[in-house]
Amino acid sequence: MVEGHCQMKEGTPTPGSFKKRLLICSPGVPHESFGASVVLFYHYIKKMKEMGFETLHILLLEPNNHTEEQVNEYISTMTEPGKFEIFPCRAAKFIRIGPQYYRLNPAPCAEIIRRGEVFLPDVIVCLDVLSAWVTSKIKARAKLVWLGDLNFQTEWYHGIYAAREKASNALYLPLVWLRCFAWKRIYRNVLRKINSVVISSKSSGEHLKALGIHAKYLPYPWPDSCQLDEGIPVKPPIAPSFLFFGTLTGLGSRSAFHFMLQEVYPRAIDLWGRNGFAIFISGARGLPEWVVDAIADKPEFKYLGFVENIGRLMSACHAILVPIDVPVGNRSRIITAMAKGALVIAHANVSLGNPDLVDGETCYLADRADQFVERMKRAIDCPAEVQNIVVKARTCYEKQFRPEVATEMLRHELIRIMEAPSPYAVDALSETNL
Repeated sequence: MVEGHCQMKEGTPTPGSFKKRLLICSPGVPHESFGASVVLFYHYIKKMKEMGFETLHILLLEPNNHTEEQVNEYISTMTEPGKFEIFPCRAAKFIRIGPQYYRLNPAPCAEIIRRGEVFLPDVIVCLDVLSAWVTSKIKARAKLVWLGDLNFQTEWYHGIYAAREKASNALYLPLVWLRCFAWKRIYRNVLRKINSVVISSKSSGEHLKALGIHAKYLPYPWPDSCQLDEGIPVKPPIAPSFLFFGTLTGLGSRSAFHFMLQEVYPRAIDLWGRNGFAIFISGARGLPEWVVDAIADKPEFKYLGFVENIGRLMSACHAILVPIDVPVGNRSRIITAMAKGALVIAHANVSLGNPDLVDGETCYLADRADQFVERMKRAIDCPAEVQNIVVKARTCYEKQFRPEVATEMLRHELIRIMEAPSPYAVDALSETNL
């Protein structure tokens, strides 16, 4: 429960009342350095806290996105009575899934709406589409929604890869298509009266434009938490050595495993021969079963599980492999490597989401597997060129993704919509179940 100041105030918010009440809504528990989206949520929220709002932060908590220890730690660290209050809202699921639809779970959403109406915010910031959906009936003069990967894209591509991994899964593709259509309707209805929609992946803009939604791309904050141990820096071995890391069950890794195993690996064997190179795999949540089976007879792949000091492992390899060919997202593993000063070799499709990725400038990019392996060879044969690339990549990180810089971009956008005349007066949406 939120304790402290949650009094009603009379009247409608006016331009002069802007720096008073901010409602933030986000899933999970923000953390400074551990996790995926919750990391950038933390840095955005920290910046907004510095802006001096009286803030209510609603946490959308499901069993798989938090522990009670994380919740208690966040509340004890961030709470300032009368200035920054936190309301953890728990539900088994916030969204009910039917054969061809998604609907909000009414009980927890009613509590969220009640809290919001009592708080009476001037501004609402929603971190992801679920947050925007559950708060859509709460009135405010200005609303900003930040979006990660678009659900109707990720769900469709997961369906495609499921069919590739097991032929019988192709029977479910019509159902997947219907659910993606339902997600598009939700995005359109939830975002249609939002003052600012901020996207973390540049490629999302065209997909939202097709739904009649204007969106602005902003690089997101990502900490440089990968430091080498003290002592002598690790140098890559003589044998070609590469690192693949990330959340190993996500869409990006699913895509990358397919491209790496089916396209890149055979060409690497042609170039270096059996046991002539090594690809280390590190990440959270373990390997998918089909990947375990696929690499069982391929000794070039070395699965390490979760590695605490990923920075040291990066330095022990010639390059980071990001063979993600799915055209979705702005991958944080790439930002991590850029921050660390490690060379990234990626599929060209990753630049659709991150326009700062330029072949031969801030990374190596390749459309085809033969090009990909050629760049793996360049990572070893062209040290001067590689050094120039990693220096430019680090500079790019400093200018675009360093938390102090990226959060300032969002702050400016928030100020802009607070000062601008509202085109909507942001009315509440009439749809609870879209």
